[in-house]
Amino acid sequence: MWTNFRNWLHHLLDPHCGACAVLTDEMLRCKSCETLREQLDLSNREKMKFLDAIMELTHKEEIQIGVGPGKDFQPINKRIPWHRERQRLEEESRQEAERLRRQKEIENTMHDVEKLEDLVLDDEGA
Repeated sequence: MWTNFRNWLHHLLDPHCGACAVLTDEMLRCKSCETLREQLDLSNREKMKFLDAIMELTHKEEIQIGVGPGKDFQPINKRIPWHRERQRLEEESRQEAERLRRQKEIENTMHDVEKLEDLVLDDEGA
């Protein structure tokens, strides 16, 4: 009991004593804490090596984008009035409808030709 009182009084009179600091550090440190600190340090070193390697790779490779105006280049900020855009869309729709109509006619014609061929072959065979 007197030891505790003496330690308390010593700490009260000389709170930053070097001997007391060493004793408290030793009491606070345990083997598992030291192991965890070592593992944390190792993990941090590995992360730093990994980041350094990535940074070296990115600095070595110079990305060059060779985009220049070409034949198909159209400016993005080109403003087209709505009535012209509508006319263009309507014209595209008319062309697509005409193409589909021609395709349908060709398919119908091919179907009619096949029917006629079947009729001719049936008449010849009979």
